[in-house]
Amino acid sequence: MLYNIVKQIVPEGTAMSQKEKKKLVSIKTDDTLMEAALHGIHFFPYKLYDENITDYDFNCIDWHWHTEFEFVYIESGIVHFNVGEDNFDMSEGQGIFINSKVVHKMHSENDAVIPNFLFLLTNSPIF
Repeated sequence: MLYNIVKQIVPEGTAMSQKEKKKLVSIKTDDTLMEAALHGIHFFPYKLYDENITDYDFNCIDWHWHTEFEFVYIESGIVHFNVGEDNFDMSEGQGIFINSKVVHKMHSENDAVIPNFLFLLTNSPIF
């Protein structure tokens, strides 16, 4: 339900375009596994990704972390998650909240559509 609400209220241009999706093959990180990508902008620290895990090398979004909070919804398929020291599978209709600065990884044996959104709580006057 949260996914459907967010998808309806997110302004145009905040979801990944098909061109951006084609560029994805792996997560870029630094030596500490912090993800290099920026998610959103200062005044709108939010980014919606409508992804299929098969867009990534080996059907895997490898180990990484970021300062943003993340919510992942499993729209279809089965996804194996590694979050911190926990390992588990999630399937269609389930979702997970991943806290800020928690290392995580996800992969699937087959096709899996995993829309997700990342957001940062700020002290901006607009929030």
